[in-house]
Amino acid sequence: MLFLRLLADISTLHDDSANTSPKPSSQDFQPAALTDLFFALQLTSLGGFLIILLTVLLSDRVTKRHPIWVNFILSWIISCISYSFMVGHSIDWEPPRELCLTQAILVYTVPSLTAGATFALLVHVLIFFRVTFTFPEATRPRAIWYILLIFVPYVPALGMLFLSLGIGISDPGTVKILENGMYCNMRNEFPGKLSAIIVTVWMIACVILEVLIFKDLRRNWQAVRDEVFAHMKGTTIRIFVFSVSTIIAACLGVIFFFEDNHGPALNIIIALIPLNAMLVFGSQGDIIRSWISAFRRIGRLFCRRNSDDLSSSSGEGIIGMTSWSSQNNSTGSNLNTPHTAYPPSFYNAM
Repeated sequence: MLFLRLLADISTLHDDSANTSPKPSSQDFQPAALTDLFFALQLTSLGGFLIILLTVLLSDRVTKRHPIWVNFILSWIISCISYSFMVGHSIDWEPPRELCLTQAILVYTVPSLTAGATFALLVHVLIFFRVTFTFPEATRPRAIWYILLIFVPYVPALGMLFLSLGIGISDPGTVKILENGMYCNMRNEFPGKLSAIIVTVWMIACVILEVLIFKDLRRNWQAVRDEVFAHMKGTTIRIFVFSVSTIIAACLGVIFFFEDNHGPALNIIIALIPLNAMLVFGSQGDIIRSWISAFRRIGRLFCRRNSDDLSSSSGEGIIGMTSWSSQNNSTGSNLNTPHTAYPPSFYNAM
């Protein structure tokens, strides 16, 4: 009886401990899932921008881009790298102070850099449209203006960099990592609010430029539809699509100015902006044709290599395949031409 009573007591204690032990809920997995999505978007954009930049710089099939366009792509590459410092670590990981400080500085620096580079690119597009349609008799701007458009975005960005660096060094305790583990920032609200103001000003200016570009397009739409300027239709579509990102970025700048503690959902929206830019500027016709040509070359080399390997192996093993070869020869099949599985039309179709 005493033994049975002890078993009953142990069973009761086990049931109580099972009932009181915390059970993981779907909310516990939500921060980790959003963090993984944030990093996936940043890394996808980073890989896409790197491929686009290397294609433009190295491929002889791609029209060479203006340095302002290259600077725009570089600014987004820097941005994606800046937000990817914590990739591969758990949410509760405590990064080294130097690493966290470096990322916090970049997080407050790169938004103004990408916003300024976007502004410079839109100014370049507007000048192109004005010289092409509105004022065809006007002379093209001097090179000094293009140089200014390249370096102007770095002025506020460098200001934010030195400001954030000074705050982080003078007050090391202000540097922290977000609870969701996405990136490091500062408890001091000043650099975040100043960065939000700079981004908002840049984005409002970008929206104004887009309105001016749309007005020029509407005024000269008949000329754009002609075959001479048919290539500008794709540019028009890309401007329309990318204008959504500029409006969203302007709204985010206002939100970040008034709201200090924004949740991970807004960070996901931030990560979608470079992805949109990558898809918009990576979908240009000459870049895609260059990729298709590269895939064709790889496919031809792969098929030719397989063909040579099969021919070599069939020659080496001809003694062991005598009966099989004679059987197939009697049926009239040709085994010595394995490449016939890939007729010339196959390569042309690629």
